[in-house]
Amino acid sequence: MTSRRAEPVNDLYDGLVFPRTQTALAALRFAKRVEHPAVFNHNMRTYLYGRFAGEQDGVLPGRDDEALFLGCVLHDVGLSAEGDGDQTFNVDGADLAARFLTELGLGDDTVETAWDAGALHLCFEIAPP
Repeated sequence: MTSRRAEPVNDLYDGLVFPRTQTALAALRFAKRVEHPAVFNHNMRTYLYGRFAGEQDGVLPGRDDEALFLGCVLHDVGLSAEGDGDQTFNVDGADLAARFLTELGLGDDTVETAWDAGALHLCFEIAPP
């Protein structure tokens, strides 16, 4: 995959509400670097839709907003050249996301949540109705 010129994060998605913690911004930069733009944009829309759906159900963003963001922005990294391994793309991507977040120093609970988001996002039969 060709490398794209890095854009300043302050200019990325101005006006859109998403966590801007160091961890969230690192994940955003990583995903933007390794993913095709269409996949990256899909992941950002996934977060925005998930946040909206949660708000409609009375779940307001709080400490779990970053976990939602990480799971969404990294859920398809298995479709990138860097995430292309010998498993299905969702499991390869979950493994890559887990390595990335572990290298950032995140705890096991957060890493596991992001892994689940990537690995299980195609497993509709286990999602609650």
